[in-house]
Amino acid sequence: MPVPGDQMFLCPNCGEEVRVGAPSCPSCGSDDDTGWSEEAEAGYTDYGGGYGGNDDFDYDEFVRRELGGDPERPTLPDRKELVTGAVALVLIFALLVWLLGL
Repeated sequence: MPVPGDQMFLCPNCGEEVRVGAPSCPSCGSDDDTGWSEEAEAGYTDYGGGYGGNDDFDYDEFVRRELGGDPERPTLPDRKELVTGAVALVLIFALLVWLLGL
């Protein structure tokens, strides 16, 4: 059980570190109401400790369902795109200098 003044303690149910004053264990969901026991996981709310111990969580499916997009992360632009962008910026700058007569 937590001791006042300590910053962290170990969950008696799963052994995960829990911040003193946290409403429940971020790993298994145990709390004072459930007696820090295994029964806690059934009605547990995630407080930022991962996915609530759900080993079946599929991140790619979550992204498709919630965001409607491709779960692959975008890649950096390749060299050709960078050079094209740099040339375009230089031309725009040169055009502005010419138009403004600087």
